[in-house]
Amino acid sequence: SDALAEECGLSSDGATRLLRALGELRLVERDAEAWGLSVRGEFLLADHPLSLADAALEYSGALGDWWSSLPEALKAKGSWHAPDIFGDVTRDPARLQWHHRMLRSYARHDYALIPDALGLQGRERVVDAGGGFGTLGMNILSAHPDACVTALDKPEVVEQARISLGSVPGLNWQPGDLFEPLSVRADVVTLARVLHDWDDEDALKILSQAHAVLSPGGRLFIIEMLMEDQGVSGALCDLHLLMATGGRERSQKVFEQLLAVAGFRLVDVRRVAALPCVLHAEAL
Repeated sequence: SDALAEECGLSSDGATRLLRALGELRLVERDAEAWGLSVRGEFLLADHPLSLADAALEYSGALGDWWSSLPEALKAKGSWHAPDIFGDVTRDPARLQWHHRMLRSYARHDYALIPDALGLQGRERVVDAGGGFGTLGMNILSAHPDACVTALDKPEVVEQARISLGSVPGLNWQPGDLFEPLSVRADVVTLARVLHDWDDEDALKILSQAHAVLSPGGRLFIIEMLMEDQGVSGALCDLHLLMATGGRERSQKVFEQLLAVAGFRLVDVRRVAALPCVLHAEAL
């Protein structure tokens, strides 16, 4: 604790109290007189392969500050409007990098089992709409090297992804807007943690654009956490989405209703050993 105090400009008492608090959070552990990172705490290292360091930085800034407006956001006739998080991120190149590194870390934690759950034949044209830095797309290609995968996202995101990752065999980068006609055709469209960022009206617009790139019988896979109709699991994530994007988590029943309006039929729900589920729908 004395070494930490010196390095960070803390008092000896302050460093000890902080370390004890981090110990209660199970981020550090004490061995005799020395403190070290726990297995959980190692996720905060920037060079950890599943690093959540960028997530910690994001939540310590605007994503946390926005919660102060929660009472206004919940009012029936309040004046609150959702922040333009995606605009804010794309206007700040540095934040765009760490924001999408955060999303890439989430994807690395949760998407490893998704390609098997999709049940692809292996040669499909796949569009990962809102694909960010391409983590899901690369997972799909790892399982199906002969597939043709296109990661579609905002031009600023695509540019940064190309700079960060360079050329990835089999993975195409496509700048675009999820609310505008997509200049691609596909056998399969994936929407991984995209729809939960939007209210129902905007989610329908995104689903309609996805429908337009598919032929009848084309497949749509929605990768999201499902709310229970009567349960409370996921309710804090739901409030977070309200404050960060104006979006929401949804139940299977609500997804089924949205899909029907957009011209899809929900085929089944595939559960994996991760937080999100895979909703499989077919274009009518």
